[in-house]
Amino acid sequence: MPLTHHVRRLVPIASVVALALAGGCGGDGAAGPGGGSCTTASFCVVTPAPTPITPGDTFSAFFGTSDADIWAAGKQGLLAHWDGHAWTAPTPVINNNMLGVWGRASNDFWAVGEHGGGLHYDGQSWTPNNPGVADNLPCIWGTGANDLWVGALAAVERWDGATWMRSGIGTANPVLGVWAASPGEGWAIGGGGFARHFVGGSWESTSTGVAVGLYGISGSAANDVWAVGAQSTVVHWDGTAWTPVTTGAPRETQAVWAAAANDVWIVGLAGLVMHWDGQTWSDLSIAGGPDLGAVWRSPQGSLWALALDGRLLRH
Repeated sequence: MPLTHHVRRLVPIASVVALALAGGCGGDGAAGPGGGSCTTASFCVVTPAPTPITPGDTFSAFFGTSDADIWAAGKQGLLAHWDGHAWTAPTPVINNNMLGVWGRASNDFWAVGEHGGGLHYDGQSWTPNNPGVADNLPCIWGTGANDLWVGALAAVERWDGATWMRSGIGTANPVLGVWAASPGEGWAIGGGGFARHFVGGSWESTSTGVAVGLYGISGSAANDVWAVGAQSTVVHWDGTAWTPVTTGAPRETQAVWAAAANDVWIVGLAGLVMHWDGQTWSDLSIAGGPDLGAVWRSPQGSLWALALDGRLLRH
């Protein structure tokens, strides 16, 4: 399952909301911002933020395995869980600001963050498990319980189920996004449009055709990978080469999620929401909407996005 997965800026949590661009908010009885019923294209409050979380706290990343199993991570070790009905937030076990989160099952989640912070959740509690480096770790992806990819400074940290291994990627820049199709093939992206391809047991430099920072990466297969970044940049990897793509996005792109070759979502500033159906791009942006910095599509088909003002949105 593909993500981008994280937001590089810590964002204050104001509320948790659901966005219905079509069909309303379902049967949760949610109210709109004015207290009325949720209607198409309106924001609906699903629940207040969890009790341990105050407006001064922040989320910086989220990921889930289903609509009823989502973890959000953020400021000073903050980790909060959405079970489909309510939020709970266990007492933080470290003080590091958390920047990325990924999981494959309800008893197997990971979170990484500043100054080498790393945590693992086994279904009962979060415990420290990190690469033992001082780097900020802004992003994480995995292909299974024994294969994690974590972005670091000029490197990717790999977890094989027993030990961490550092893998230099041939650049001095921090890695801002990682994604992998399998333990033997993955990607690292970052500033200046760099993209390093891990294949055949080593990292190779590839040309994306752009020179701006790339923030997010996601794929549905090894020959269907998307990366987004500054100046509304979108590039696509077809298994052979990167190609810049014109989406018509009117604002800066921040994150991408490739659920399938004909189901790709991009979010960005000022409520930007773009969708690729395999043939054309559609602009489904939220009029007057918030800046969006992360996106994920659940197995149930719901689209979730994290706003930079702290709201978690559901499509």
